[in-house]
Amino acid sequence: RDLIQNFAEIFQNDRCRPAGLNVQQMGRESVFDHPAYSISVATLGVVMQFLHRAEQHLVATVPKALQEIPMVKGGRFVVVGDTHGQLTDVLWMFFKYGPPSSHNVYLFNGDLVDRGGHGLEIVLLVMLLRLNDPTSVYVQRGNHEDDSMTSHYGFFNEIRHKYGFHRVQETRELYVACMRVFCMMPLATVVSDGEK
Repeated sequence: RDLIQNFAEIFQNDRCRPAGLNVQQMGRESVFDHPAYSISVATLGVVMQFLHRAEQHLVATVPKALQEIPMVKGGRFVVVGDTHGQLTDVLWMFFKYGPPSSHNVYLFNGDLVDRGGHGLEIVLLVMLLRLNDPTSVYVQRGNHEDDSMTSHYGFFNEIRHKYGFHRVQETRELYVACMRVFCMMPLATVVSDGEK
C-alpha cells in the first residue's frame, strides 16, 4: 500500500496528457490496445526524473555484466520473460504469483519493450519496484533493450505517440534516457542456491 501511495504522490502534481497511441503506426500490431489504458501517461518531466533516479540506482547497485541472486530458503522465484510491452501480462503475473517481496522474488529476463503498447509503463513499474525493494525485483537486459531493436520494433514510436510527434527534442531525450537505463542493466544472471 505504501508503494502505491508513493507512486501516486510522484504523479499527483503533474497532470497527465492524452496518449493517442496508434498501434498501426508503431510498426507492429499490439494484442493489447484497450483504449482505457492508452488514454493518459505521466508527464515527460516526471518520467525523465524517475528514469534518472533509476539509472543512478542501477549504477550504484548492479554489476554491468553478471548479477548473482541468492535464493531465499522456502521462498518463491518467478522468472518473467519477454513481456514486450504487454502490461496486462505483467499485472497478471503479480495477481497470480503475488506481489514482489524478499520471499517472492521476481527476475525480469529482458525484452520489456517493443511490439506492445505499454513498454514504458512496464519499465517504470519494474524500476519502481526495484527501487522500493532491490532484493525482491531483479532485471536484466534483453536484445530488445537496445537502440537498434527499439527503433525498429516500436518502443521509439510508442514514446513519440505518448508524448507527441511535434516534440521531437523532448521525446528523443526521453528515449535516450530509457537507453541509458537499459545500458545499466546486467546481461546475465546466476541464481545461487546460497541462502540469504
